[in-house]
Amino acid sequence: MEKSKKHYKLYKSGKLWITAAIAVGMFSVTSVTAQASSSANAMTAGQPTQRVVPTQQVDTKSQLIDNKPAENVNTSDQSVDDTKLNQSVDEAKKANVAVTEDNKAAKTTEIQGTESADASAQVTAAQASDKADYAQQITDLNVAKEKEVAYEKAVNTGKKDNIDGKTQIATSSNTQALKLDKSKPVDESTPTGNIQPTDVYPGSDEKASPNMASSTKVWEYSGNQVIGATITKNWAKAGTIAIRDSSGQIVEKSVDLNETFHDFQVQNGNWSDTSDYHDQGIPKVTISSNAVDNVEMWNVNWQTTFWFTYSGTKQIVPISKLTGSNDDPKFYFLSASISGSLYTGAKNPTQWEDGNWQPNEREYVQTNDASTVVIQPNSTVGLETLAQNGVVTNLPHGMGYTQTGAVYPKTDDDDPDVYALQEGVSFADFNTDKPTLYLGAVPIEKSARWWHSNHNMNSDELAFVQKPKATYHKATISHTQVPIVTINEKINYVDEFENPIHTVYDTNNATNKKFVTITRTTADGNQYQETWVATGEVANPNIVRTTTKDVNTGKDVIDEVITNTGWTIADAGVFPAVRNPIITGYHVIKTTDAAQDLNETTNQTVTNAEPNQLREITVIYVHNNEKAIVSYIDDNTGKTLETKELIGKYGTTDQYRTAGTIKNYEDKGYVLNTDNPTAADNYPRDGITYDQDGVIQSFEVHLKHTSETISPSHPKTPGDAINPN
Repeated sequence: MEKSKKHYKLYKSGKLWITAAIAVGMFSVTSVTAQASSSANAMTAGQPTQRVVPTQQVDTKSQLIDNKPAENVNTSDQSVDDTKLNQSVDEAKKANVAVTEDNKAAKTTEIQGTESADASAQVTAAQASDKADYAQQITDLNVAKEKEVAYEKAVNTGKKDNIDGKTQIATSSNTQALKLDKSKPVDESTPTGNIQPTDVYPGSDEKASPNMASSTKVWEYSGNQVIGATITKNWAKAGTIAIRDSSGQIVEKSVDLNETFHDFQVQNGNWSDTSDYHDQGIPKVTISSNAVDNVEMWNVNWQTTFWFTYSGTKQIVPISKLTGSNDDPKFYFLSASISGSLYTGAKNPTQWEDGNWQPNEREYVQTNDASTVVIQPNSTVGLETLAQNGVVTNLPHGMGYTQTGAVYPKTDDDDPDVYALQEGVSFADFNTDKPTLYLGAVPIEKSARWWHSNHNMNSDELAFVQKPKATYHKATISHTQVPIVTINEKINYVDEFENPIHTVYDTNNATNKKFVTITRTTADGNQYQETWVATGEVANPNIVRTTTKDVNTGKDVIDEVITNTGWTIADAGVFPAVRNPIITGYHVIKTTDAAQDLNETTNQTVTNAEPNQLREITVIYVHNNEKAIVSYIDDNTGKTLETKELIGKYGTTDQYRTAGTIKNYEDKGYVLNTDNPTAADNYPRDGITYDQDGVIQSFEVHLKHTSETISPSHPKTPGDAINPN
């Protein structure tokens, strides 16, 4: 038999008490009352015990007790040595690893059993489990130390304070809160604004930029109407945001991406010869139906204000609060890849000439609404002052993050993750929930002709390295030795003088009752006692209670297992009925059996509260009564002088006495007639002994009268003064 139950305790989260759904196995047991046997003398005096009977079914949960061990219970600590674990924790902390004690993972094993701690297999098993757990924790701490070295190197590579007030880092210790849907979710809702699209077509159309080939729809705005325009696009269910909810747990929620494009400026310094490529100086804005490669701008500088709303409620996501700490989410947003390429062709050519023309552009991005900029170590993006005479920018203080290398690999423009990890710039630690980005491009050589497009892509691949986080937890094992209460039944068989007349009936180790009272725990943390009873040669019981913390809820999870077979939950045990033995010549006249049954000792209900752990019963026997009819015969006349009825007991000598009566007749002149052949065996002078059980027997005493022996003063009527025997 192995019984187990799991339940959750009440726990506190913040200022709220939270109760989880609980399913606890409830046991119903029989509550009994018992009265101990009195002594054999008291039984003989007519004071039998009260019969012990079941009363009612009760819920063991109601039997709440104070958590106080019994006086005869020994408790010992059998926990595993944690010296090496403590040493590893100290070493990891000195190595700057973020080490915390994880109380949620702590484990407490409480073992209640009848064996000593040294002999308990459950203690040995718990120690082995905890020892292996400690060894794994030590390994994890050592690995964290190695990872910390790599982390420190990565997080400090290129770390500096820029003159625009932002801290530039090469990596981040936090995961990205934003996850964009990499299946490129489609939202074909038309952008809103103060101008209308000049054209609408699918991304597969030849008019579409290759960067928007995955779009199902593209909205194009072109011409001077773009200058001064405001255009807003919503991408529903663009991805998910990881946040902490009110209970402190990190959860993911679906979000919509919203962007407003505004404050467009015509870039000056563009190539103005329109003989072949007359469209190159015309402002153009294209917006995609997907949220990843979402916009492309031509010949303009502009501003983008973006924000996220929870799908359904449209409530703005507080990205300014997603600063992150260790494993908490942190919010980043990739504005665009920052591309640029030096002009290598002729000065002011009049037409397009293959081989002597290269884009003469330097894209940039900047914001006032973030305090951290993330740029990968292998990126050629940096902060520069881009203000030049005769060159229009919308950069705050003329400084922006831009491509400083000679050549940007255009083949990677369709991969937003490359934008983020190689040639992109990302902002973090926003101070508003609706940040504004300043984007555009300037010519590298303003005297040379140029045209420009800025492909704006978004990515969530911005968790570059995670700061090692190590946790440890302790395990506790305690062993409580509880006693087994053994109750025996003894039945004494005696006569009315308390002399034993039969072998005593006594239980042995295979027939007695064994009780163990253990302490269990309810779902709300209260404790109650539970009684288990067994009969026969059964294994020693143990209750093993392991308490851990649910890693998701922080609630106590208690797993209780009672091991070994032959034990059942009960307040009482019952000794079976025992038939009274048959003793020849005796019968039962009294018993201390509560049922007062003279044929048997009936079922005896016992509890662990029995005094002296012995249920003793006495059965009292007496001799069967014997009856004899004795007739005194006058052989002279053949008449019966008198008849007497005598009572005696089987097996005794001279119990039924006749000597006194015979003496009375002899005093009157009678003598025993020894010549009567029919009464050869019936001449008892001192008494008669009987050898049959319960049979009425008749006896005759024959007398003869001799006149010379009659006293003149003797009464004439026979038997007048005869002795009553």
